[in-house]
Amino acid sequence: MSTEPIPLPVARLQVPPATMGRIRQLIVARVPADVLNPFGRTAEGEQTLRDAITAVLDDPDLDLSPTPALVAAVEAAVVGLGPLQPLVADPEVSDILVNAPDTVFVERRGRLESTDVRLGSAAS
Repeated sequence: MSTEPIPLPVARLQVPPATMGRIRQLIVARVPADVLNPFGRTAEGEQTLRDAITAVLDDPDLDLSPTPALVAAVEAAVVGLGPLQPLVADPEVSDILVNAPDTVFVERRGRLESTDVRLGSAAS
């Protein structure tokens, strides 16, 4: 298991793998499986998930603050596509091309653009 920090999308934060693992465990323990299913999302389920994430991040042992950006980033990391989630959610993005962990492009309005999105390396 890697000890490299896990980059979270949206908030651009680094969270140690052990902390992210603990956050995932706590969320899975609090939230029904159907709410965690990324393909069956509902507005009510999304709110339930965000409330659970906020409650988990409020844990003083984690030493994190549940800002809206961090809640969104944890949601993307736990039940979304991690760093790619903001690109998927962007209505102007018509295609995402991942050439390497540090080389991600998007197509917007018919034009290919480089992004600053970085994925975990194959070694991590």
